[in-house]
Amino acid sequence: MQSKFEKLNLPLAALAVAQGAIYVWITTLSSAFEYTAPAKQRPILLVVTLLSLCFGLSMLSLWLAIRARQNSDIGLIFSASVAFRIIVLFSVPIQEVDIYRYCWDGAVLRQGVSPFRYSPADVNSASLESKLLPQDLRRLVELRDRDPGIAEVLQRVHFGELTTIYPPVSQIVFAAVDMLTPRGSTAQRRVAVMKIVIVLFDLGVLILLWQMLRLLNRHPGWLIAYGWSPLVLKEFSNSGHLDSIAVFFTLAAIYALLLSIRAHRASSVHRFWWLSGSATLLGLAFGAKLYPIILLPLFVLVVWRRLSLWAACWTALVVVSISTVCLLAMLLGRTHSADDGTLSPPVPALTQEQAPTPPPPAWTDPPPASPPASNSGLATFLSRWEMNDFIFMIIEENVRAPSTQATGNRPAAWFVFVPATLRQSIAAGVARSLGVSEQRAPFVLTRTLTACLFFGLALWLARQAARQNTEGAISQAAFLTIAWFWLLSPTQNPWYWTWALPLIPFVRGKVWLALSGLVMVYYLRFWLLYHFPEAGVLGTSYNGTRFFDFVVVWLEFAPWLVALFVLWLMSPRRAATAEPISAP
Repeated sequence: MQSKFEKLNLPLAALAVAQGAIYVWITTLSSAFEYTAPAKQRPILLVVTLLSLCFGLSMLSLWLAIRARQNSDIGLIFSASVAFRIIVLFSVPIQEVDIYRYCWDGAVLRQGVSPFRYSPADVNSASLESKLLPQDLRRLVELRDRDPGIAEVLQRVHFGELTTIYPPVSQIVFAAVDMLTPRGSTAQRRVAVMKIVIVLFDLGVLILLWQMLRLLNRHPGWLIAYGWSPLVLKEFSNSGHLDSIAVFFTLAAIYALLLSIRAHRASSVHRFWWLSGSATLLGLAFGAKLYPIILLPLFVLVVWRRLSLWAACWTALVVVSISTVCLLAMLLGRTHSADDGTLSPPVPALTQEQAPTPPPPAWTDPPPASPPASNSGLATFLSRWEMNDFIFMIIEENVRAPSTQATGNRPAAWFVFVPATLRQSIAAGVARSLGVSEQRAPFVLTRTLTACLFFGLALWLARQAARQNTEGAISQAAFLTIAWFWLLSPTQNPWYWTWALPLIPFVRGKVWLALSGLVMVYYLRFWLLYHFPEAGVLGTSYNGTRFFDFVVVWLEFAPWLVALFVLWLMSPRRAATAEPISAP
C-alpha cells in the first residue's frame, strides 16, 4: 500500500479533488435552473465562473500529468473522469432543453411512427374526437393523453412547431432509451435515463482516445484534455447533448482507419474487415449527426494513397450507402405514413376551447429572425440558423443590404466596412439570381462562400495527410477539418466543439486547447438576454442579445484567432510529430 501511495501524483490528485468539489457546487446550483424557474434568478454568472475555474484547473492538471513523464497516473485520470461524470449526472440541465426532444423522439419511434413526420405542435394540437385523424398520429395523441410524463416532455420540446433534425442512428438510441425507461416515468426520470446513456457514449470516447494515444505513442496524460474538460461535462453529463453518440462513432472510425492502414502488410481479408469497419463506423457517425461526412475526402485520399484505388472506392461506397439510407429515412419519414405509405394529410387542429394550456415561454435560444417556410427542422437549421458565430457573422453583415441592416430590432453592426452601395448591389443581385428575398440573400451568399472555402480547405488537408502518410498527420488533418468546419459555421454552439476536442492531443498548435474554455462564454448570452431584453448594454444601442452577438463574440474569438495566426507565422514548417506508419 505504501508503494502505491508513493507512486500517486499528489498534486494531480489534489487538483482532481478541487475540481470534484466545484462540480458538486455546480450540481447544487443547478436546481435554480429548473424548467419553470424565473429567468433572472438563475445564477448564470456564477456557473460560468465556476466552469471557467475548472477549465483553468484542468489545464494545470494536464500540464502536471504530461510533465510527470510517467504512465502511473492513468488510474487517477480515469477514476476522476468517471467521478466527475457521476457527480454532474445528478444536476438539472443548465440552460439547455434539447434533451426533451430526444425523449419525445424516442417515444414516437417506439410507437412505430416516424419522428420526421409530425412536429410536436402537430401532436399537441390534434384531437382524438376528429374522424380525420391518421392512425399513426392517433397513437401519438393517445400516448400524450395516457402518460403524464410524456405529456410533460412534449410540452417542453423546444421549437415544437418544427419536426426533428436528428438522424436515424440517434433516433434508434432514443428509442432504446425509451425502452429502458419504466412506463409511467416522470419527465425528470426520462431525462435522467437519457443522460446516463449519453454519458456511456462519452465514456466510450474516453476509452477510444486512450487507445489512440497508445497507438500513436502519445503521453496518456493527454486524456485529461477530454476526460476532465468542463465543456464535456457540462454538455454531456449535465445537458445530455446527443453529440457524444456521433463523437463516439467518428473517433471509432478514425481509430479503425489507422488500424486498417497499419495492417497493409497483413492478409487481404484482415485488411478488408478493418477498412469496412472504418467506413461503416463513419457512415453510422453520419447517421448520428450529419457533420462526420466532412471527413470522407480525408478517408478516401488516405486509403487511396496507402492501400489502393479499389480500397478507396470501397470506402466511399460503404459510407455513401449508409448515409443515403439515413437521408432517405429522414426524407421519406416526412411525407409517408407509417401505416400504409400514403401521403400525410393535414393535421386536424383543436378549437380554441379544446386547446391545452400552452407551455411556459421558451427561455433558451430565440427563434430565427424570419419565420421558416416549412416545418422541417433540418431545412430551417441549414437555411437560417445562426448562433455564436464569428467569421460567418462578419461576412454576412458586410454583404447585408443597408435597407435590411438597421431596423428597430436589429441595429447595424459596428464592424461593417463594405460601402453601402456595394452591399445593396450584392444583396439585390443574389436575391434576383437565387429567387430569395433581400433579407435572406446575405445568409445564402455567406453560406455559399464559407462552404466553398471549407470544401477547398478540407481537400487540401486530406491531400496533405495523404502525402505525409503518418498517423499523426491523419489524426491532425481530421482535427483541423472538424475544427475549421465549426469555425466557418453559422452555428457555433459550444457542444459542437466536442466534435473536435478528442483529437486535440494530435494537433501541434496547443492554442486550440483554449477554445474549450472560451466557448463557455456562450452562456453569458442568456444572462444578457434576461437582464437587457430591450435596453442597451453599457450605453450602446445593442440590447442583450445583440450586444453578445456584436461585442462579446469578438472578445470570445478575435484574440484567439490573432494568437493562432501569430503562432502559425512563428512555427517552423515541419512534418507531423508522429512515427511513419508501419506494419505491426
